[in-house]
Amino acid sequence: MDRTALLEQLNEAERNISESASRLARHEAQIAELDREGRESQRPRIVLATLKDLLAQHYEERERILMELKK
Repeated sequence: MDRTALLEQLNEAERNISESASRLARHEAQIAELDREGRESQRPRIVLATLKDLLAQHYEERERILMELKK
């Protein structure tokens, strides 16, 4: 893959990380509010775990691209 394409992929990976991190933070705040209000938060916690997994995948993708750029 050429360097230009890799840099485009890196930009996309960075965007995905930023968006996922923001989404995760908002979701954590919502769960905290549910907990403060004494409301059920089991399902939102399952979604939170999924969001954390997705963010980890984005970090892994960024790392893969960075390694490819070093070649």
